[in-house]
Amino acid sequence: MFNDFDYNNILGAIKFQYFDEVKLYILNKTKQYKQCLELFVEPNCMINDKTKRLFDWIDETHKQLKKNESGLKKFQTDILFNIKNIAKIDIKKCEIMVRELFPRQRKLILEKLFNEDKEICLKFVEVLVDFLNSNSEEEETEVRANNDESNAFTLTLHIQLLCEFKRFDEILGALEKNHCYPYEECLQLCKNNHVYDAIIHLYKLNGDLASAVNECLERMKEAFSNFYSDLDSNKIKDISELES
Repeated sequence: MFNDFDYNNILGAIKFQYFDEVKLYILNKTKQYKQCLELFVEPNCMINDKTKRLFDWIDETHKQLKKNESGLKKFQTDILFNIKNIAKIDIKKCEIMVRELFPRQRKLILEKLFNEDKEICLKFVEVLVDFLNSNSEEEETEVRANNDESNAFTLTLHIQLLCEFKRFDEILGALEKNHCYPYEECLQLCKNNHVYDAIIHLYKLNGDLASAVNECLERMKEAFSNFYSDLDSNKIKDISELES
């Protein structure tokens, strides 16, 4: 029967990646969860069926540590530290994991992803938004009640990232699918990025029909101005061609 000292000696002797299965077993057996996680997210690790086993392991370890407050807190810290690499393995499973096991840490996780990799962050947010949009009205009310602040942050971040990646044509559709996007924050983002169709939609949604009509008129004036400017430009061009 091996004791912890024996396990650590064996672990120190394992140098080749083909022994990753053995390393994982020993690390988990000796409750070295941080090292387990680092092994799972290592790009070249040779663990069979890595994706399924990673998320099953996270779920099982989380259950085991529920009665160990300090151990659970440390495990959550390790998950947060490695969240970008976990998301890269499977973005949908990562979103489910965060939603089910770490709902209170969602905002913190999104902020970390935003600071480390905005592309991964947007993909993560899109999966989460799809979940929010798929709920029935009754389920949506419950989800909003339980995570109102977190959902507001998520939805605002969604519009912000769509703007940053210049995916302006997707913003109106997103706002139409879910009426819970924070009004003031999203309106300002749309104004800053000249997303006029979304601006008009938000005004209408908020019952501000006067502003919606004014915005429409401004866009019409701008379109006519550009049209006449193009006409004048073409006239000058035609006259110069005739004179030459």
